[in-house]
Amino acid sequence: MNNHFPFRQINRRGFSLVESLVTLVVMLLILAGATTVFVKNQQATGAHISLAMMRANLRFGLNTLCSDMRQIGAYLRGAPISIKKAGVEFGLIECTNTNWTQWIAGTGFGHYGGYDATIPDRIRIVEPDIINDARLRQQYDPPSSQMKAVKLTGEEFVEGDLLLITNSTTFDNPWDPGNDVFADLFVPTTIQGPQSSNPFTEITANAGAGDPYNVNAPNGLAHSYPAGSTILKINIYEYYIDATDPEIPRLMRRDVLNRTEEIAAFVEDMQVALGIDSILPLDNNITGAEWITTGFTTLTEAQLNNLRAMRISLTGRTMVVAESMAGSDAGARDVYYRRPAVEDRAAGAATSVPYFREVYRETIMFRNLRPVPQN
Repeated sequence: MNNHFPFRQINRRGFSLVESLVTLVVMLLILAGATTVFVKNQQATGAHISLAMMRANLRFGLNTLCSDMRQIGAYLRGAPISIKKAGVEFGLIECTNTNWTQWIAGTGFGHYGGYDATIPDRIRIVEPDIINDARLRQQYDPPSSQMKAVKLTGEEFVEGDLLLITNSTTFDNPWDPGNDVFADLFVPTTIQGPQSSNPFTEITANAGAGDPYNVNAPNGLAHSYPAGSTILKINIYEYYIDATDPEIPRLMRRDVLNRTEEIAAFVEDMQVALGIDSILPLDNNITGAEWITTGFTTLTEAQLNNLRAMRISLTGRTMVVAESMAGSDAGARDVYYRRPAVEDRAAGAATSVPYFREVYRETIMFRNLRPVPQN
C-alpha cells in the first residue's frame, strides 16, 4: 500500500436549503432592482417621446395656421371684407365655435350662429392669392353674368376656379369708415382670352354646369363693381378640433368642398382672441383691454372695422403617461391631470389619468396691407 497519498474522503455535500433560499432571494432582489430601473427608463423614454411628438405637432400646427392667417392681411384694409353668398355675408375671418349650418349641402360654405366658451373655438379663413390677380376694366352691374378684366400678374385663371371680386382697391382712403368695402364669390364657367378686337379677358359666370362650388346666382353678382375692382383666386379653410378619437385629439382643416385633412395630432384645444383697436387715440397697437376673447358673433361692424390682430392658442396633450412621471407637487400636477385655462375657456376638471400638456401661442398683426393705388 502506498502511504504517500493517504486516503481522503471526497466532500460531496451540496448547498443547504437555507443557502439556496438566501441565494434565490438575493438574485430576485437584484432582478427586481434591474427591472425597476428598466421600467423607469422605459417610462421616462416613452414620456419624453410622447412629449416631443406633442411639441412637434404643436409647432407645426401653429405655424401652418398662422401662415394661412398672415395671407389675409393683404385685403383686410380698414375692415374685413364682407363676402356675399346665398344672401348671407361673412368676412375674411370668422371666429366662433357652435351652431354651424351649411348653406349648400356638400360644401364647406356655412354660417356660425352662436358662441360657447366651454368648447374649442373655430376659425374660418378666406385666403386670397395676391400673386395671381386681375383688374376689372369695365364696370360690372347685375344681373349680367359677364365681366371684362385684364390680367396683371401671375398665372391665368381657369374655368372652375373659385374667384373673389372686391372693390377694396378702388378707394383713396381705405381707413375711412364711410367706405363700403364688399366682395362676391363666383366661378368662371367660360374664359375668353384677349383678342385683336377685344384686349380684355372676358369672364362668364353662369349658374349651374361648370360651377362645382354652386356659388353662381342666376341673376349675377350681388353688388355692382366699378372699373379697377380686384379679381383674385381664393381658398377657404376652416380650422377646428376633432375629438372623435378621445386618445388623439387633432387640429383639422376643412376646405370649401368639405374635404378634411389632419394638420396636427395631439392638439386638444384651440382658443382665439381678437385684437380690436378701440382705445382713443387709435394707434393700431393692441393693449390688454383691447383683446376680445368671447362672443365673436356679437361683435359690431364698428368693432370689426378696427380689427388689427389675432392671438391663437393651441393646447397640446400627450398620450397617457405613467403616473410617476407627473410628480408629487400639487401645483405641478394640474398640467398633467387637467386641461389648463386658456383665454375665456375655464380649466378642465381633474381626471384620474395623467397627461403632459403645454400651450403654444402666437399673435398675428394684420398690417401687411396693400398700398393704396395713387391717382
